[in-house]
Amino acid sequence: MSLPFPPRLLLFSVLAFTAENVIGAGTAAADLIRLHSGGEVRGEVRDEPPSSEKRKGDREAEKESHSLTVITLSGAEMVLAQPDVEFVEQRTAIFEEYVTRARVVEDTVEGHWDLAEWCRSQRLLDEQREQLERVVELEPDHAEARGILRHVNRNGVWMSREEMMRQRGYVQHRGRWITTQEMELLNKTSAEREAELAWFPKIRTWLAWATSTSPQRQKDGVQNLKDIQDPDAISALDRFLGSHESRQVRLLMVEILSGISDQRIVVPLLEFFLYDGDPVVRRGAIDLLGPAYLDTALPHLVKALDDDSNLTVNRAAEALGFLGDERAVPRLIESLITSHKYKVAVPQGNQMSFGTGADGRPTMGGSSLIPPGIEMMARAGQLPYGAIVNPPNVPGAMKTVTVRVTVKNTDVLGALQKLTGQDFGYDERAWLQWWTVKKG
Repeated sequence: MSLPFPPRLLLFSVLAFTAENVIGAGTAAADLIRLHSGGEVRGEVRDEPPSSEKRKGDREAEKESHSLTVITLSGAEMVLAQPDVEFVEQRTAIFEEYVTRARVVEDTVEGHWDLAEWCRSQRLLDEQREQLERVVELEPDHAEARGILRHVNRNGVWMSREEMMRQRGYVQHRGRWITTQEMELLNKTSAEREAELAWFPKIRTWLAWATSTSPQRQKDGVQNLKDIQDPDAISALDRFLGSHESRQVRLLMVEILSGISDQRIVVPLLEFFLYDGDPVVRRGAIDLLGPAYLDTALPHLVKALDDDSNLTVNRAAEALGFLGDERAVPRLIESLITSHKYKVAVPQGNQMSFGTGADGRPTMGGSSLIPPGIEMMARAGQLPYGAIVNPPNVPGAMKTVTVRVTVKNTDVLGALQKLTGQDFGYDERAWLQWWTVKKG
């Protein structure tokens, strides 16, 4: 008979308590005890959870009266009331040592590089990568760290090889990189391509009628378009109606797609929701994506969480919350706080110093590099990716540099709250700990 909790992975409810412990010699494993107050205790849990052989009511009563004994990493014994504990996560001693080292490491290139080398010697590869990524944040041209991370320099910008290939318009297919056009061709037979192409002249003509000045032509064109139920017409509809300047034409396309039962409607509907500027068009599109389309929509929305535009990131999160699939939770956690690049005009020469303020805002000469109004637009995702911002009252010749704006994504947090019923704010570490325990 299975226990109510996985072995060594105990779920509790937590007491307001915080403890800091250091690694002790001879410890084989170290548990992380997360408290409702947000505090943590680290050590080895000696108690066993209530037996699963008891009736539910008995187990609940035992749970309420149960206490939790912990041998801390310094050797002290600590007793916690079980209703005050949120969860316990088993961790190896070597990982616990990494956590301890990471908490006290100097935030310098040398400090993080040394910790990365220690991680390599202990085969903590994910943690090594974490430290190397901090190294290149502090020193972007650190050749050794970039080499280990397999980054390449393209047009003066460091990126992973995967990012470089994606920027060049390539996608991975069976272990090799091909263009998106090649992928589309590979995914369609000649018969499918011919069936889709047959719709292009028809839809072009009917749209011309629908937007003409002749009332009868308008009526015939709109009716012919509304009568479409063939999924092979979706490609042509997207080509001629999807980006049309008229809101009514785009709404007409949403209406047409509502009458087509095929997975191919998912991508154009998502493009409407993610990128269209009209809220009525966007709402009409997302309302059509029911449970039958979830598996097709999910990977597209998860990918959109990495978009350069903060507005798109938040719209993708809103859609994921609407669709209600908790498979998106890990990627939403990663997207709670994102950074986005903007181009800013600054004075020529080296007269000004550059840095980052305590709130993550880029600064120049001790003052904010981005004007407050522009800053708010950037954080709200209202500036297009690559927008050039000109700070006021800065005399002399100017040059353009790229800065990053760090954003706490409210729609991402809202989606997580909706999908999980939990709220750890923007604390990614707390979210990940809770999720690890839940799925353990």
